[in-house]
Amino acid sequence: MNGTGPGAARAIVEELAPGLSRHWQVDEVICDVRTEFQELVIGRTAQGVALFSGGERQSTEFSQLVYHEALLVPAMLLADKIERVLVISSGEGVVSQLAVAAGATHVDHVDIDRDAVRLCAEHLPYGYTVSELHRAESGLGPITVHYRDGWEFVERSTQAYDIVVVDLPTRVACQLSTTVCTTPISCGCAGLSVGLSFPRPAAQPCGATTRYAGRGGAFMKPFVR
Repeated sequence: MNGTGPGAARAIVEELAPGLSRHWQVDEVICDVRTEFQELVIGRTAQGVALFSGGERQSTEFSQLVYHEALLVPAMLLADKIERVLVISSGEGVVSQLAVAAGATHVDHVDIDRDAVRLCAEHLPYGYTVSELHRAESGLGPITVHYRDGWEFVERSTQAYDIVVVDLPTRVACQLSTTVCTTPISCGCAGLSVGLSFPRPAAQPCGATTRYAGRGGAFMKPFVR
């Protein structure tokens, strides 16, 4: 992991579409790091402390709760029960915390980028604190953090989940969309939530096909194999 500590103000230009961009004024760069998997910037903006990956805004202090609730709440409303939840990516940890607050007794949080998750816990005023993350890494409590590839975790998992949430940066979701479309996965989950949720009976394994890829993962629909 290479990077710098706190620094002066800088601008980040987030490309939204051809000819369309969003300009962020970062008044103070808290950290600017290249991990094994991504370029990560955390800084102070007019929207509070914000997280950027590869030049794309991932979450901000002022709006993150609306975003993270939108990922999880539809699934909670449709699921038969909320006991076991699988969260893939979403390194801030907010979705995992919301699931526990809603009654989940076990949350598996899978993220491939250990450095990014730890930097979020250290510098973001939302999501895991450093001590909370340490407990989750040790499996002490309802949340267990696994530093693994999410696709590999799902392929090898024999557990059933009431809700599955996938929250990936836009470019990663778009890269995965072709693979997800052509290769069904058997995740053995009772409900699949990727941005939106479509619960399934617990006895039926489900796979997924991509309908739309974007920040917040890919919006998927499950099917019975």
